[in-house]
Amino acid sequence: GAATCANGEKDAMRQIMIIGASLLFLLVIQSTWLPVWLFAGIQLDLLLIATVCTGLLYGREKGVAVGFFSGLLQDLLSGFLFGYHILTRMLCGFACGLMEKQIFKENQLVPVAVTMLATVLTQVVYWGCAYLMGAGLAIGREAVVGLLLAAICNGLLAWPVSKLFKWLFRVSET
Repeated sequence: GAATCANGEKDAMRQIMIIGASLLFLLVIQSTWLPVWLFAGIQLDLLLIATVCTGLLYGREKGVAVGFFSGLLQDLLSGFLFGYHILTRMLCGFACGLMEKQIFKENQLVPVAVTMLATVLTQVVYWGCAYLMGAGLAIGREAVVGLLLAAICNGLLAWPVSKLFKWLFRVSET
């Protein structure tokens, strides 16, 4: 009874610590290293990829949890529209989690395609929110091309991030 409950809480805390540290690590890479290597203003979103992969692999509860913490980390770094990343990442984790039982998890094209779609949808929602908040956005051809390139690059990164999160969840449960 009590020993089993204590072990369960210990395991849950271990998983939170491992996944949380991984999200922080991805944020550091996303904020520091990736901008140096990218061109044309492409903004990769490793935390969005992690949210998509978690939802697809482990369901809506874990997808929403990773989405919340990913969004919180991103919102703390951004100075505009606080809560946007939390909301969109949680919704993304939930929507991807709904697909968990319907997909073949070994098909690596699924996280690639879903990540590409999530990249486009979250950016379109951002543009809409920014517009409603009165931000003067000039969404021209360059912004759309940048978004499409980011969607492709995020999609290509979904495969290794998916493998990483499979391994992290497996390690955190042992």
